[in-house]
Amino acid sequence: MGGGLETNFRYFDVLGYVSSISHMRIVIAMANMTVEDVYGVEAVRGYDPVKSAELCKTVRSADLTQLGDLDAVHPYYVEKAETLKQAKRFDADADMRALAAWAEHWNELPGNHRVAVVDSSGTIWGYANVGNGYREAQYLSSSTCARFGFDMHPELGIGMSLIEKRIGRPVITVTISSFSGASEYGERQREERARKGAEARHE
Repeated sequence: MGGGLETNFRYFDVLGYVSSISHMRIVIAMANMTVEDVYGVEAVRGYDPVKSAELCKTVRSADLTQLGDLDAVHPYYVEKAETLKQAKRFDADADMRALAAWAEHWNELPGNHRVAVVDSSGTIWGYANVGNGYREAQYLSSSTCARFGFDMHPELGIGMSLIEKRIGRPVITVTISSFSGASEYGERQREERARKGAEARHE
């Protein structure tokens, strides 16, 4: 959420105006908590799947045309997306291809598309800017607001709550930090290069 802080899937309503500082306190309190932690194991991720399925038909998910072929994403990003799927407890059948493609093309995207707003199925519902602590707030992108018909241009936290109400299910933010660092793909590549190097030396 705000400031690039990521949480597991959670679902709560923000009633009325929430200040940036108050919202930050809420985010910190909810960090690393799942819907099951907040509502109990029987909460079914805190939403009615039948109602949510109907609500999701009333709004389009984010435009993915800028992300190219979702089946041609580099294996590094695919593996990182699968790691994120486990870490944030996405649905077992979540399709992570869009997030993997988003990460691969991150540097090419507009500044207000550098944070992805997603649900537990892997669907990207919107974007936001990265923000810079107290000096630069995070807001939903104009394209996201237009698709949902929001008259205002809300800060990310409030915008997420508005999106949750529209689609009937929880959302979280994903930042590029989830797609950095070592991966099993990288390790395999290093091992393969080492193997070929050893073979070349023995020829």
